[in-house]
Amino acid sequence: MKLRTSKSLTSWIGNVNVHRRRSILLVVFLAGAAAVFSTATFAQSPAPAVKSEVASRNPLDAPGLEQKVNTLLQKMTLEEKIGQLVQYSAGQATGPTSGRTDDQDMVRKGQVGSLFNATGAKKTNALQHIAVDNSRLHIPLIFGLDAIHGFRTTFPINLGLAATWEPELVEQASRVAAREASAAGVRWAFSPMVDIARDARWGRISEGAGEDPYLGSLMARAYVRGYQGERLDAPDSIVACAKHYVGYGGRKAAGITTPRKFPNILFANFICRHSTPRKKPEPPRS
Repeated sequence: MKLRTSKSLTSWIGNVNVHRRRSILLVVFLAGAAAVFSTATFAQSPAPAVKSEVASRNPLDAPGLEQKVNTLLQKMTLEEKIGQLVQYSAGQATGPTSGRTDDQDMVRKGQVGSLFNATGAKKTNALQHIAVDNSRLHIPLIFGLDAIHGFRTTFPINLGLAATWEPELVEQASRVAAREASAAGVRWAFSPMVDIARDARWGRISEGAGEDPYLGSLMARAYVRGYQGERLDAPDSIVACAKHYVGYGGRKAAGITTPRKFPNILFANFICRHSTPRKKPEPPRS
């Protein structure tokens, strides 16, 4: 493989991930800015009654928002664009860390776009004010967390929730998690886990909905609706993030399944997850 020179690499990096940067900035505008002004007050507000409604309008389609993002992108340096794609763990060691005792200097320089494992209104507000008040372009941070089956309130594991065959119940549980997480400054849940597991010996089977793509699709939809609520720019809305890699759940214990079996598994998974369910699933009969 031909290696790129420093000059060509810089040019390549400047042109890659344009759509990804735009998407990240759109979400950051909505989720991050709302967190700056609402997190502390929302933490003291009583939780409203649980609703199972979702947005009828997409706030990402708001007039003028795309132009604001494009204008901001034109002002950004290459380093600042790369910074928006950088995420570090600011709490417990899950994934890469910055190697520092705190990330305030990097936030101030626009070298970080999101932080993982930073929770609590006091901590997230302090970091958010550095990003909004002290960085050159005042781009807010977005805080993420593995809130996969609850935040303060712990619900059954995802496999157990799927065993209820009740997507409405799962939606209500994730709505509770969204209200609690957003009150602590978290606006991004690394959930739902949509891997279709084929071997019960695989260590991450508990995070998903089991081996049936249709049931998994209903549960995934319920999680997304519950996390995101009616509008992404609402103070109690958090962004859902479906995971993991394609084929990640097709494992046999510690080893990956054979490539020959991938087409049928992935095809069924893809079709079910991108089609509209026609009826509510029924639990298996004894």
